Amino acid sequence: MLNLPMIRRVVFGSNRGKEQGSQPQTFVIIKTVGMGDAVLILSVIDHLKKSIPNAAIIALTTPLTVGIWENQPCFAEVINYDILGKQRGIRSFLKLLRQLRGKQIDCVIDFEPYFNQTALLAMLLGAPRRIGLYYGASKRQYAFTDPVEINPEDHMLRSQMSLLEPLGIQAEIHCLKAPVVSEEDRKTLQQWLYCKQIPKDCPIVAVHAGSGGRGKARRWPRE
Repeated sequence: MLNLPMIRRVVFGSNRGKEQGSQPQTFVIIKTVGMGDAVLILSVIDHLKKSIPNAAIIALTTPLTVGIWENQPCFAEVINYDILGKQRGIRSFLKLLRQLRGKQIDCVIDFEPYFNQTALLAMLLGAPRRIGLYYGASKRQYAFTDPVEINPEDHMLRSQMSLLEPLGIQAEIHCLKAPVVSEEDRKTLQQWLYCKQIPKDCPIVAVHAGSGGRGKARRWPRE
């Protein structure tokens, strides 16, 4: 008959000899949607790598933002999890859980502030440290060893940086970390500019007036 300690070992896994107060070395960071957030998080990861240079950071994202993260040298691995598409459902979730549990994760940092599924994944990975955002009375907070409440008055980058505070890392970001852009993407952009008859030496201002499918209220009117 299963007792409570046995259930905990089965569901959450052991701490593999890691004390909660020790400095983690292998991380999983989670961010499934939000292209802008994916760019901001690179500045947070930059501070994490400066504080723990030998950290191995595995990024879990989706097709919505994987194009930003897959070329970044700060990540040891980028996992593309199509949680809203073809990998939706419990079977894919359990497969991902088995995959990540095999990587001996010390710390999970969940940058999603609202999705319960990412909080559940963080909890089930069995890592000694689980840090994540939550808002108000959200039940997400119970999935983490170190829940961090969002202050709606703060810029999102400040809330994201606060996820490093349980690790003893505090810093103010005054300049964003620029994403690494692949040569293939540069060639695609140059071809696009050429087709639009825009000279290479012409100053360019880019305005993103749209929003994702989940944020239609933030879109600018067409006119």
